[in-house]
Amino acid sequence: MRALGRARKRTAAALQAARFAGPKRCGERRAVLIERSDRFANAVKPRVLSTHLRGLGFEVRSIESAFLGRRGGSGIRRWLPALRARSLVLYALDGAQYITRVLLGCWDSPLTRYVNGMTLVWTMRGRGRFLARELRGEACDVLICESGLDQAVMLYRVATKQVLDLPSPFGDELIFANQLSPGSHRRIRDLEERCLSAADRVSFHWHTYEEYVCRNYKADARWLQCSYGVTQKRARARFSSEPRVVFLGSLRGAWVNLALLERLSERHPQIDVWGGPPPPKSAAIRYLGYAPSLDILADYQIGLVTITDDPLRRLSFSSKQLEYFSYGLPVLVPAWRTDPVLAPGTLPYTEDTFVDQLATLADPGIWEATSARALTLASELSWESALRPLTEFLCS
Repeated sequence: MRALGRARKRTAAALQAARFAGPKRCGERRAVLIERSDRFANAVKPRVLSTHLRGLGFEVRSIESAFLGRRGGSGIRRWLPALRARSLVLYALDGAQYITRVLLGCWDSPLTRYVNGMTLVWTMRGRGRFLARELRGEACDVLICESGLDQAVMLYRVATKQVLDLPSPFGDELIFANQLSPGSHRRIRDLEERCLSAADRVSFHWHTYEEYVCRNYKADARWLQCSYGVTQKRARARFSSEPRVVFLGSLRGAWVNLALLERLSERHPQIDVWGGPPPPKSAAIRYLGYAPSLDILADYQIGLVTITDDPLRRLSFSSKQLEYFSYGLPVLVPAWRTDPVLAPGTLPYTEDTFVDQLATLADPGIWEATSARALTLASELSWESALRPLTEFLCS
């Protein structure tokens, strides 16, 4: 994961500066991919999509939105605005958003949550206008937006086919993390509903988010089942009568439920935690830093998922679960999250039943059977299968 972070820094400036080379040639197809990557799952799907689009014959321009309006994506240049009026406006909005997040962290109140939410609304609108102006005139055939913060670009017609493909419902993720007031959440929800209705096709990284949006949003969305996938791995986990437990992934965001991870670690102190950013030193977990490679998962017998218990996260998705499956790891998931698709390789737990479930997986027959089902799921949930509906839409 460290290597992924370094690669992002090296390539961000090139991605931001990329333009299609000259006028569009006869028969050429152009695709723009707007991403907001991190060291974890948010960097994986955009990379897979870019490769997939090139395989379909598209010339692809990737835009790393974290550096929109900046002079570059590394060193001092990532802190400086590009010297254009539009870039200066976007730079000011990003600065205001940063300040409100700091204020919210220091003083959590209805006022700071409202200001944070309204700043996000202005930032989303400003980013949408900025991207639309940047992309007009480039004769794009396909636009795919992977960033909730940039989804307002869907309100403008800049490509023949426009797809909004998001990790999760943006505003509801923030309200349940206590970062928005009810009033500012309504403003963001209204903007999101307009974006969902404006896109030619809408997809989330997992089908359960579609169910959530259909229940809770008022949007005329045209759905596309372009979910998350996984790559088959050569390395395989092996049974142990003393199974080792691993948690791998982002530790940022209230929805990760770091408090639950700490309480589970009290009951079973041998849980190895890989990821970042580094948790507070007071956190009672066995933190090992950033994983040098996903292949470390083959050294364990059980994968662990923690998540908050709120209406969104009960229908949410953790990409780490598919990565665990791809190495043959049975996965322990909080009992309040149910997903029939992933159930064959999953064991639900509560804090009271967690240790008992670990003991269950110390049985070789149960572990081997669950591991085999996990590998079967990983095979069925390949990237090729996940992206097939997108291929059919783009080629129709």
